[in-house]
Amino acid sequence: NDRTSLHLAADNGCIEAVLKLIAMKCDIHMKDKDGATALHLAAKKGNIDILKALLASGSISDDRDVDGRTALHIASENGYTEVCDLLLEYGANPNAETLKEMTPLHLSANHGHTDVVAKLLHFGCGVNAQNFQGNTALHLSAMGNHADTAKILVQAGCELDLPNYRLQTPLHAAVESGLTEVVEVLLAGGASLDAREKSGKTSLQLASRGAHVALVDTIIKAERYYSTAREYHNNDLGYVEPHAYLRRPTHPSAEQMKEILWRLSTKQLKNNEWKKLALYWKFKPEHIQAIEHQYVGPNSYKEHGFRLLIIWLHGIRKDENIMKLLFEALVAIDRRNLAGKHATPSVLLKLFLPK
Repeated sequence: NDRTSLHLAADNGCIEAVLKLIAMKCDIHMKDKDGATALHLAAKKGNIDILKALLASGSISDDRDVDGRTALHIASENGYTEVCDLLLEYGANPNAETLKEMTPLHLSANHGHTDVVAKLLHFGCGVNAQNFQGNTALHLSAMGNHADTAKILVQAGCELDLPNYRLQTPLHAAVESGLTEVVEVLLAGGASLDAREKSGKTSLQLASRGAHVALVDTIIKAERYYSTAREYHNNDLGYVEPHAYLRRPTHPSAEQMKEILWRLSTKQLKNNEWKKLALYWKFKPEHIQAIEHQYVGPNSYKEHGFRLLIIWLHGIRKDENIMKLLFEALVAIDRRNLAGKHATPSVLLKLFLPK
């Protein structure tokens, strides 16, 4: 395999042998049949002492093996933060590309090595580099279900909507695989919901087709979030943190309302009336289609209605009267008779509360 004594010493972690061979003026730049130097092998094993000795003796930090990998690529792929720091301090190129156009950031993000990703970003690596498939580090962290890594990349200001060669954004990729946490990170960061992948589908359509019920609801909540956030700002109510918005309603009466909305959807609303409510509340036709795509049968409208009501609940500002809004919506769809001819929001509340 064309390995020298220095290769073997570095690969086996024998620091004394490495130091002795360096003192004997051995060629520290020799490569084996795979193009690896002793520095590559030490990086693969994460041996910081051997790396320091080799670098101090003049090893070239950006020497490449037959796949175009530098020692930094190898250390990044294996999650060795301290090794990466050392190599970067010695001038390793954080943007070096392999033959498949993979940067150290691609490799660390692909494996969810969050600390390495942070280190590379600190040293100014290109956050939007695309590999031979058009994937960015954000694509790879999304595909690998590495939510924490994706969050760091989003916070670093990466492009959220760069398409790969399948015209998939990171959000498309995460939705297609049903990766809820990553999807929430991307939505909270402001990923586009209008982008279409190669087949022409949006993220909402992919979620619906893949029977990812929770993701369908989350995507609809996210789309409605931006107008809600603007209303919060306009009413001087403070910032609505997107992660919190997607996970739970922010209204103080939300928990009490869930029981009321369940009773309304399963005991009171007739077939298709949930759709009338949706249109009154300015849900889009594609939202309605996505909700009713899951669950079929004569009583499926009850489940559809409850999902709609919960999504609506997420969009209620904390200063609004929920029962008043619900009452007005029921009147608008000609269901005032639910609480009688002279119904009021307070009467409606009593009706829906269990005896």
